[in-house]
Amino acid sequence: MLGLRGKLLARAADNLDALMPGYTNGVQAVPITYGHYLLAYEESFERDQQRVSEAYRRLNLSPMGVGVMSDSIWPLNRARLAQLLGFDGIVENSMDANQVIPFDNQLEATAIANSAAIRIGVMMQDLHTQYAEVRPWLLLQEGSTYTSSSMPQKRNPGLIMQARIAASDVVGLSGAVSIRAHNVMSGMVDSKAESEDIGLFPRAIKMVTATDRVFDAIVVNKARAKEELESDWTSTMNLAELLLEAHKIPFRVGHGFASQMVSYARPLDLTPKTIPFSEVTDLFAKTLAKFNMPAQPFPMSEAEFREVMSPEWIVTHTKGVGGPQPAETARMFKQAQQRLDADKAWLAAQRDKLAKADAALDQSFAALLPKDNAH
Repeated sequence: MLGLRGKLLARAADNLDALMPGYTNGVQAVPITYGHYLLAYEESFERDQQRVSEAYRRLNLSPMGVGVMSDSIWPLNRARLAQLLGFDGIVENSMDANQVIPFDNQLEATAIANSAAIRIGVMMQDLHTQYAEVRPWLLLQEGSTYTSSSMPQKRNPGLIMQARIAASDVVGLSGAVSIRAHNVMSGMVDSKAESEDIGLFPRAIKMVTATDRVFDAIVVNKARAKEELESDWTSTMNLAELLLEAHKIPFRVGHGFASQMVSYARPLDLTPKTIPFSEVTDLFAKTLAKFNMPAQPFPMSEAEFREVMSPEWIVTHTKGVGGPQPAETARMFKQAQQRLDADKAWLAAQRDKLAKADAALDQSFAALLPKDNAH
């Protein structure tokens, strides 16, 4: 997951200025950038890292030394045993240690994999939707696709499909783990091995590596993405906002005007660049009358109207924390890189701690052996 996050950040760095449509309900909604899109998903996988580190605090507690569930007549030092094996502490209640927390651990761990799988599936679906267009703005490098055995023009996105299938498998297997846990009587089986037995985590690793390969192969056609935006009316919400902010036109009126303009323009195959400005002013006058507002001229010149309807103007003038404007995406990218570096350091520290525990365990055993048997 850390590697995938690094891959997403590398792609985001190359595309902080790559305009693209943001979609809701599968339909163009507002202009954003591809870098902004990738940073959103990288941040979601960073939350998975938080879940991993939080789960690790609960997972890395020793159940050792409790016997069946009620400890033993032997005076075992469970804390010392936990220390020797590299645990951070013990699961205190002996029945919890043997029969309860194994359910918690496996369900929490598989839930993290399931969460990541759902978002990877959404990303791959977004890619697949664009790739299937006649003139896509997201492509896969030649050589990373495969040609149909009967249709030579096709470049099938096998990489995307492999990642989607693996993600679907993880979602299904995580459900199987939950059903198994629900069906297990206390003390019936060792549930610690359940998620491993059905191959969930190997499949989750395959899912992440398959997603890595997709982002290795992605090619962004920035000019085509901009053309996609300019061929639709994705900037009309911002027009309604600007009419309110700069010209005191109530938002419901500005919204109604923008919606009427789109209804007029689309059947005629007109875009913000090509709609006659006389029609814009006429529609504005009709909208004022519809809302019983006093007549007034359209409060923008033609040049201003064309400018504020451009995706570049919208993205550049967006305000607020976390938006697609260049200053914000640059700030979020820097912070995301810092979080990734910190998470890499956390993982390295845990591995180092376990390695030192292994070395200390060997030394402790060696100290118990007679000198002539030390080898």
